[in-house]
Amino acid sequence: MVDCWWGIVEANQLLEYNRSGYKHLFHIIRQLKLKLQVVMTFHKCGGNVGHDMTIPLPNWIAEIGSASPDIYFTDIEELDEFFEEGVISEIEVGLGPCGELRYPSYRMEHGWRYPGIGEFQCYDRYLRKSFKIAAQERGHSFWGKGPDNAGTYNSRPQGTGFFCDGGDYDAMAGFFSAGTPRC
Repeated sequence: MVDCWWGIVEANQLLEYNRSGYKHLFHIIRQLKLKLQVVMTFHKCGGNVGHDMTIPLPNWIAEIGSASPDIYFTDIEELDEFFEEGVISEIEVGLGPCGELRYPSYRMEHGWRYPGIGEFQCYDRYLRKSFKIAAQERGHSFWGKGPDNAGTYNSRPQGTGFFCDGGDYDAMAGFFSAGTPRC
């Protein structure tokens, strides 16, 4: 398994890719007749997951993000030969540390400490609008605001009304908030 970091591959300029290090690795993997799982990693690595490595988001994306929070990801596939030969057997899209969907991905600089539960992160204006519409379509418009008792970054599950034993996560609104279908 190898992380293919966006902050390395497209670091300097939009649509300017440098995959040379990865292609070299893929050639070695091919020569050894091994298989490879590639994780397309679109978050930053903040050096706080057991190592000192730091890989930021691309500089140009930070500039765009500061001007407009509406950023779209696209995929331009230039590694077909490795797929066709079966050298790359699987691709996973990593949207946060440990494969988790957390945005922004690292919050230690804002006071988070393990084992804090974190927070619901993906509530940008588009998701909130979509969430509200989905709740209305289900006939429960009050669900459309998301949980207000889920704690903060350093809360423990039992210290919240949402995640505690028997908490709101286990109710219909909780399943809806977590995006888990429940009949």
